[in-house]
Amino acid sequence: MTIFRDKVMKTKIEEILDELIAEVKRGRSVDDCLREYPEYADELRPLLHLVNSIAELPKPEPSAEVIETVINQARVLLSEQKAPKGFSLREIFALRPVMVRVAAITLLVFVVGLTTVSLSANSLPGHMLYPIKIATERVQLLLTTDTKGKARLHVVYAGKRTDEFMSLLTPGVKINEDLLAKMLHETGLAINCAELLDENSALEIIDQIYECSKQQMKVLQEARHCACDGDTAVIEEAIQDCLNQHKCIECIKNPDASNRHCP
Repeated sequence: MTIFRDKVMKTKIEEILDELIAEVKRGRSVDDCLREYPEYADELRPLLHLVNSIAELPKPEPSAEVIETVINQARVLLSEQKAPKGFSLREIFALRPVMVRVAAITLLVFVVGLTTVSLSANSLPGHMLYPIKIATERVQLLLTTDTKGKARLHVVYAGKRTDEFMSLLTPGVKINEDLLAKMLHETGLAINCAELLDENSALEIIDQIYECSKQQMKVLQEARHCACDGDTAVIEEAIQDCLNQHKCIECIKNPDASNRHCP
């Protein structure tokens, strides 16, 4: 009897999710949708937010040359793999429960976009494929549920923003202030996550954050020497923010030190 009741409840949640996904796609807010089913709100909210996040991802429009390159590379990848026999899209999309269908759709999107994502990995701000790079990071972060995993990703993204900022740094040319802010913001988010972890996990992550922060300070010092006059104040403020982050890192590494103060 309990198994039957659970199956009925599961089916009902799936039907409700299908209904609310359609409502969200029409522009209805997640909170408004969940008011109709408060008893299932905790289960449905993360799935509906995922739908919203995917819908908000940027949709870059590649040039004909890039499309041709992607297609050619996709052909090479596909030629190296054996296609499974008896594969049916109709069977995949007829699967229940709904999360199986979501997983199938995600897999298909991944296969189609694999080559484009690979090409975007080394793109820089202003390049056509850069939004795909950022979109991929957002999805990774969205699908990571544990705090330690999120902290690791923020460290990785902080390192990427640092490398991008360094690559664009040119003597006498105005710096990318938005990229600079994102670089330090990712480090700050990593620190915030580390503060929520237990001592052992925090120390493991904080060492990675510290190395990333050291590299950021090194890049900022170089930017200070080659920045144009209009960027001097911005660079100095960034250096101060980086120093403050160093203090927070020291607080986490040495929580009992009386002379430590996290800004």
